[in-house]
Amino acid sequence: MKQHQDLAYKISRAHRIVILTGAGMSTESGIPDFRSQKGLWTQDYSLMEVVSHSFFKKDPVAFWRAFKQIFQIESVHQYEPNEGHTFFADLEKAGKDVTVITQNIDGLHTEAGNKQV
Repeated sequence: MKQHQDLAYKISRAHRIVILTGAGMSTESGIPDFRSQKGLWTQDYSLMEVVSHSFFKKDPVAFWRAFKQIFQIESVHQYEPNEGHTFFADLEKAGKDVTVITQNIDGLHTEAGNKQV
């Protein structure tokens, strides 16, 4: 409990905040991750090659077809930001200088309202 209070205090006092996120950030929004017990890599290790930069350079049409299939994406706005995304956006709306550094390509931080992603 004390750690949570310390973190809340530090956030309240901070002017600039840098946030690092990865795949786990968007799982609550329904986007599968890669490395958990039910992650995409546990289903088919060839997926790592399919989503690689070299595969994209070799065959971008096949890359995007596989990408959409892997992530079960039907439309660009199929997924919505979750409470974590909106928390970070709310910090920015409250006047904090927030920078989000993420490996995610789902756009949910931006959709939630963060400007520096």
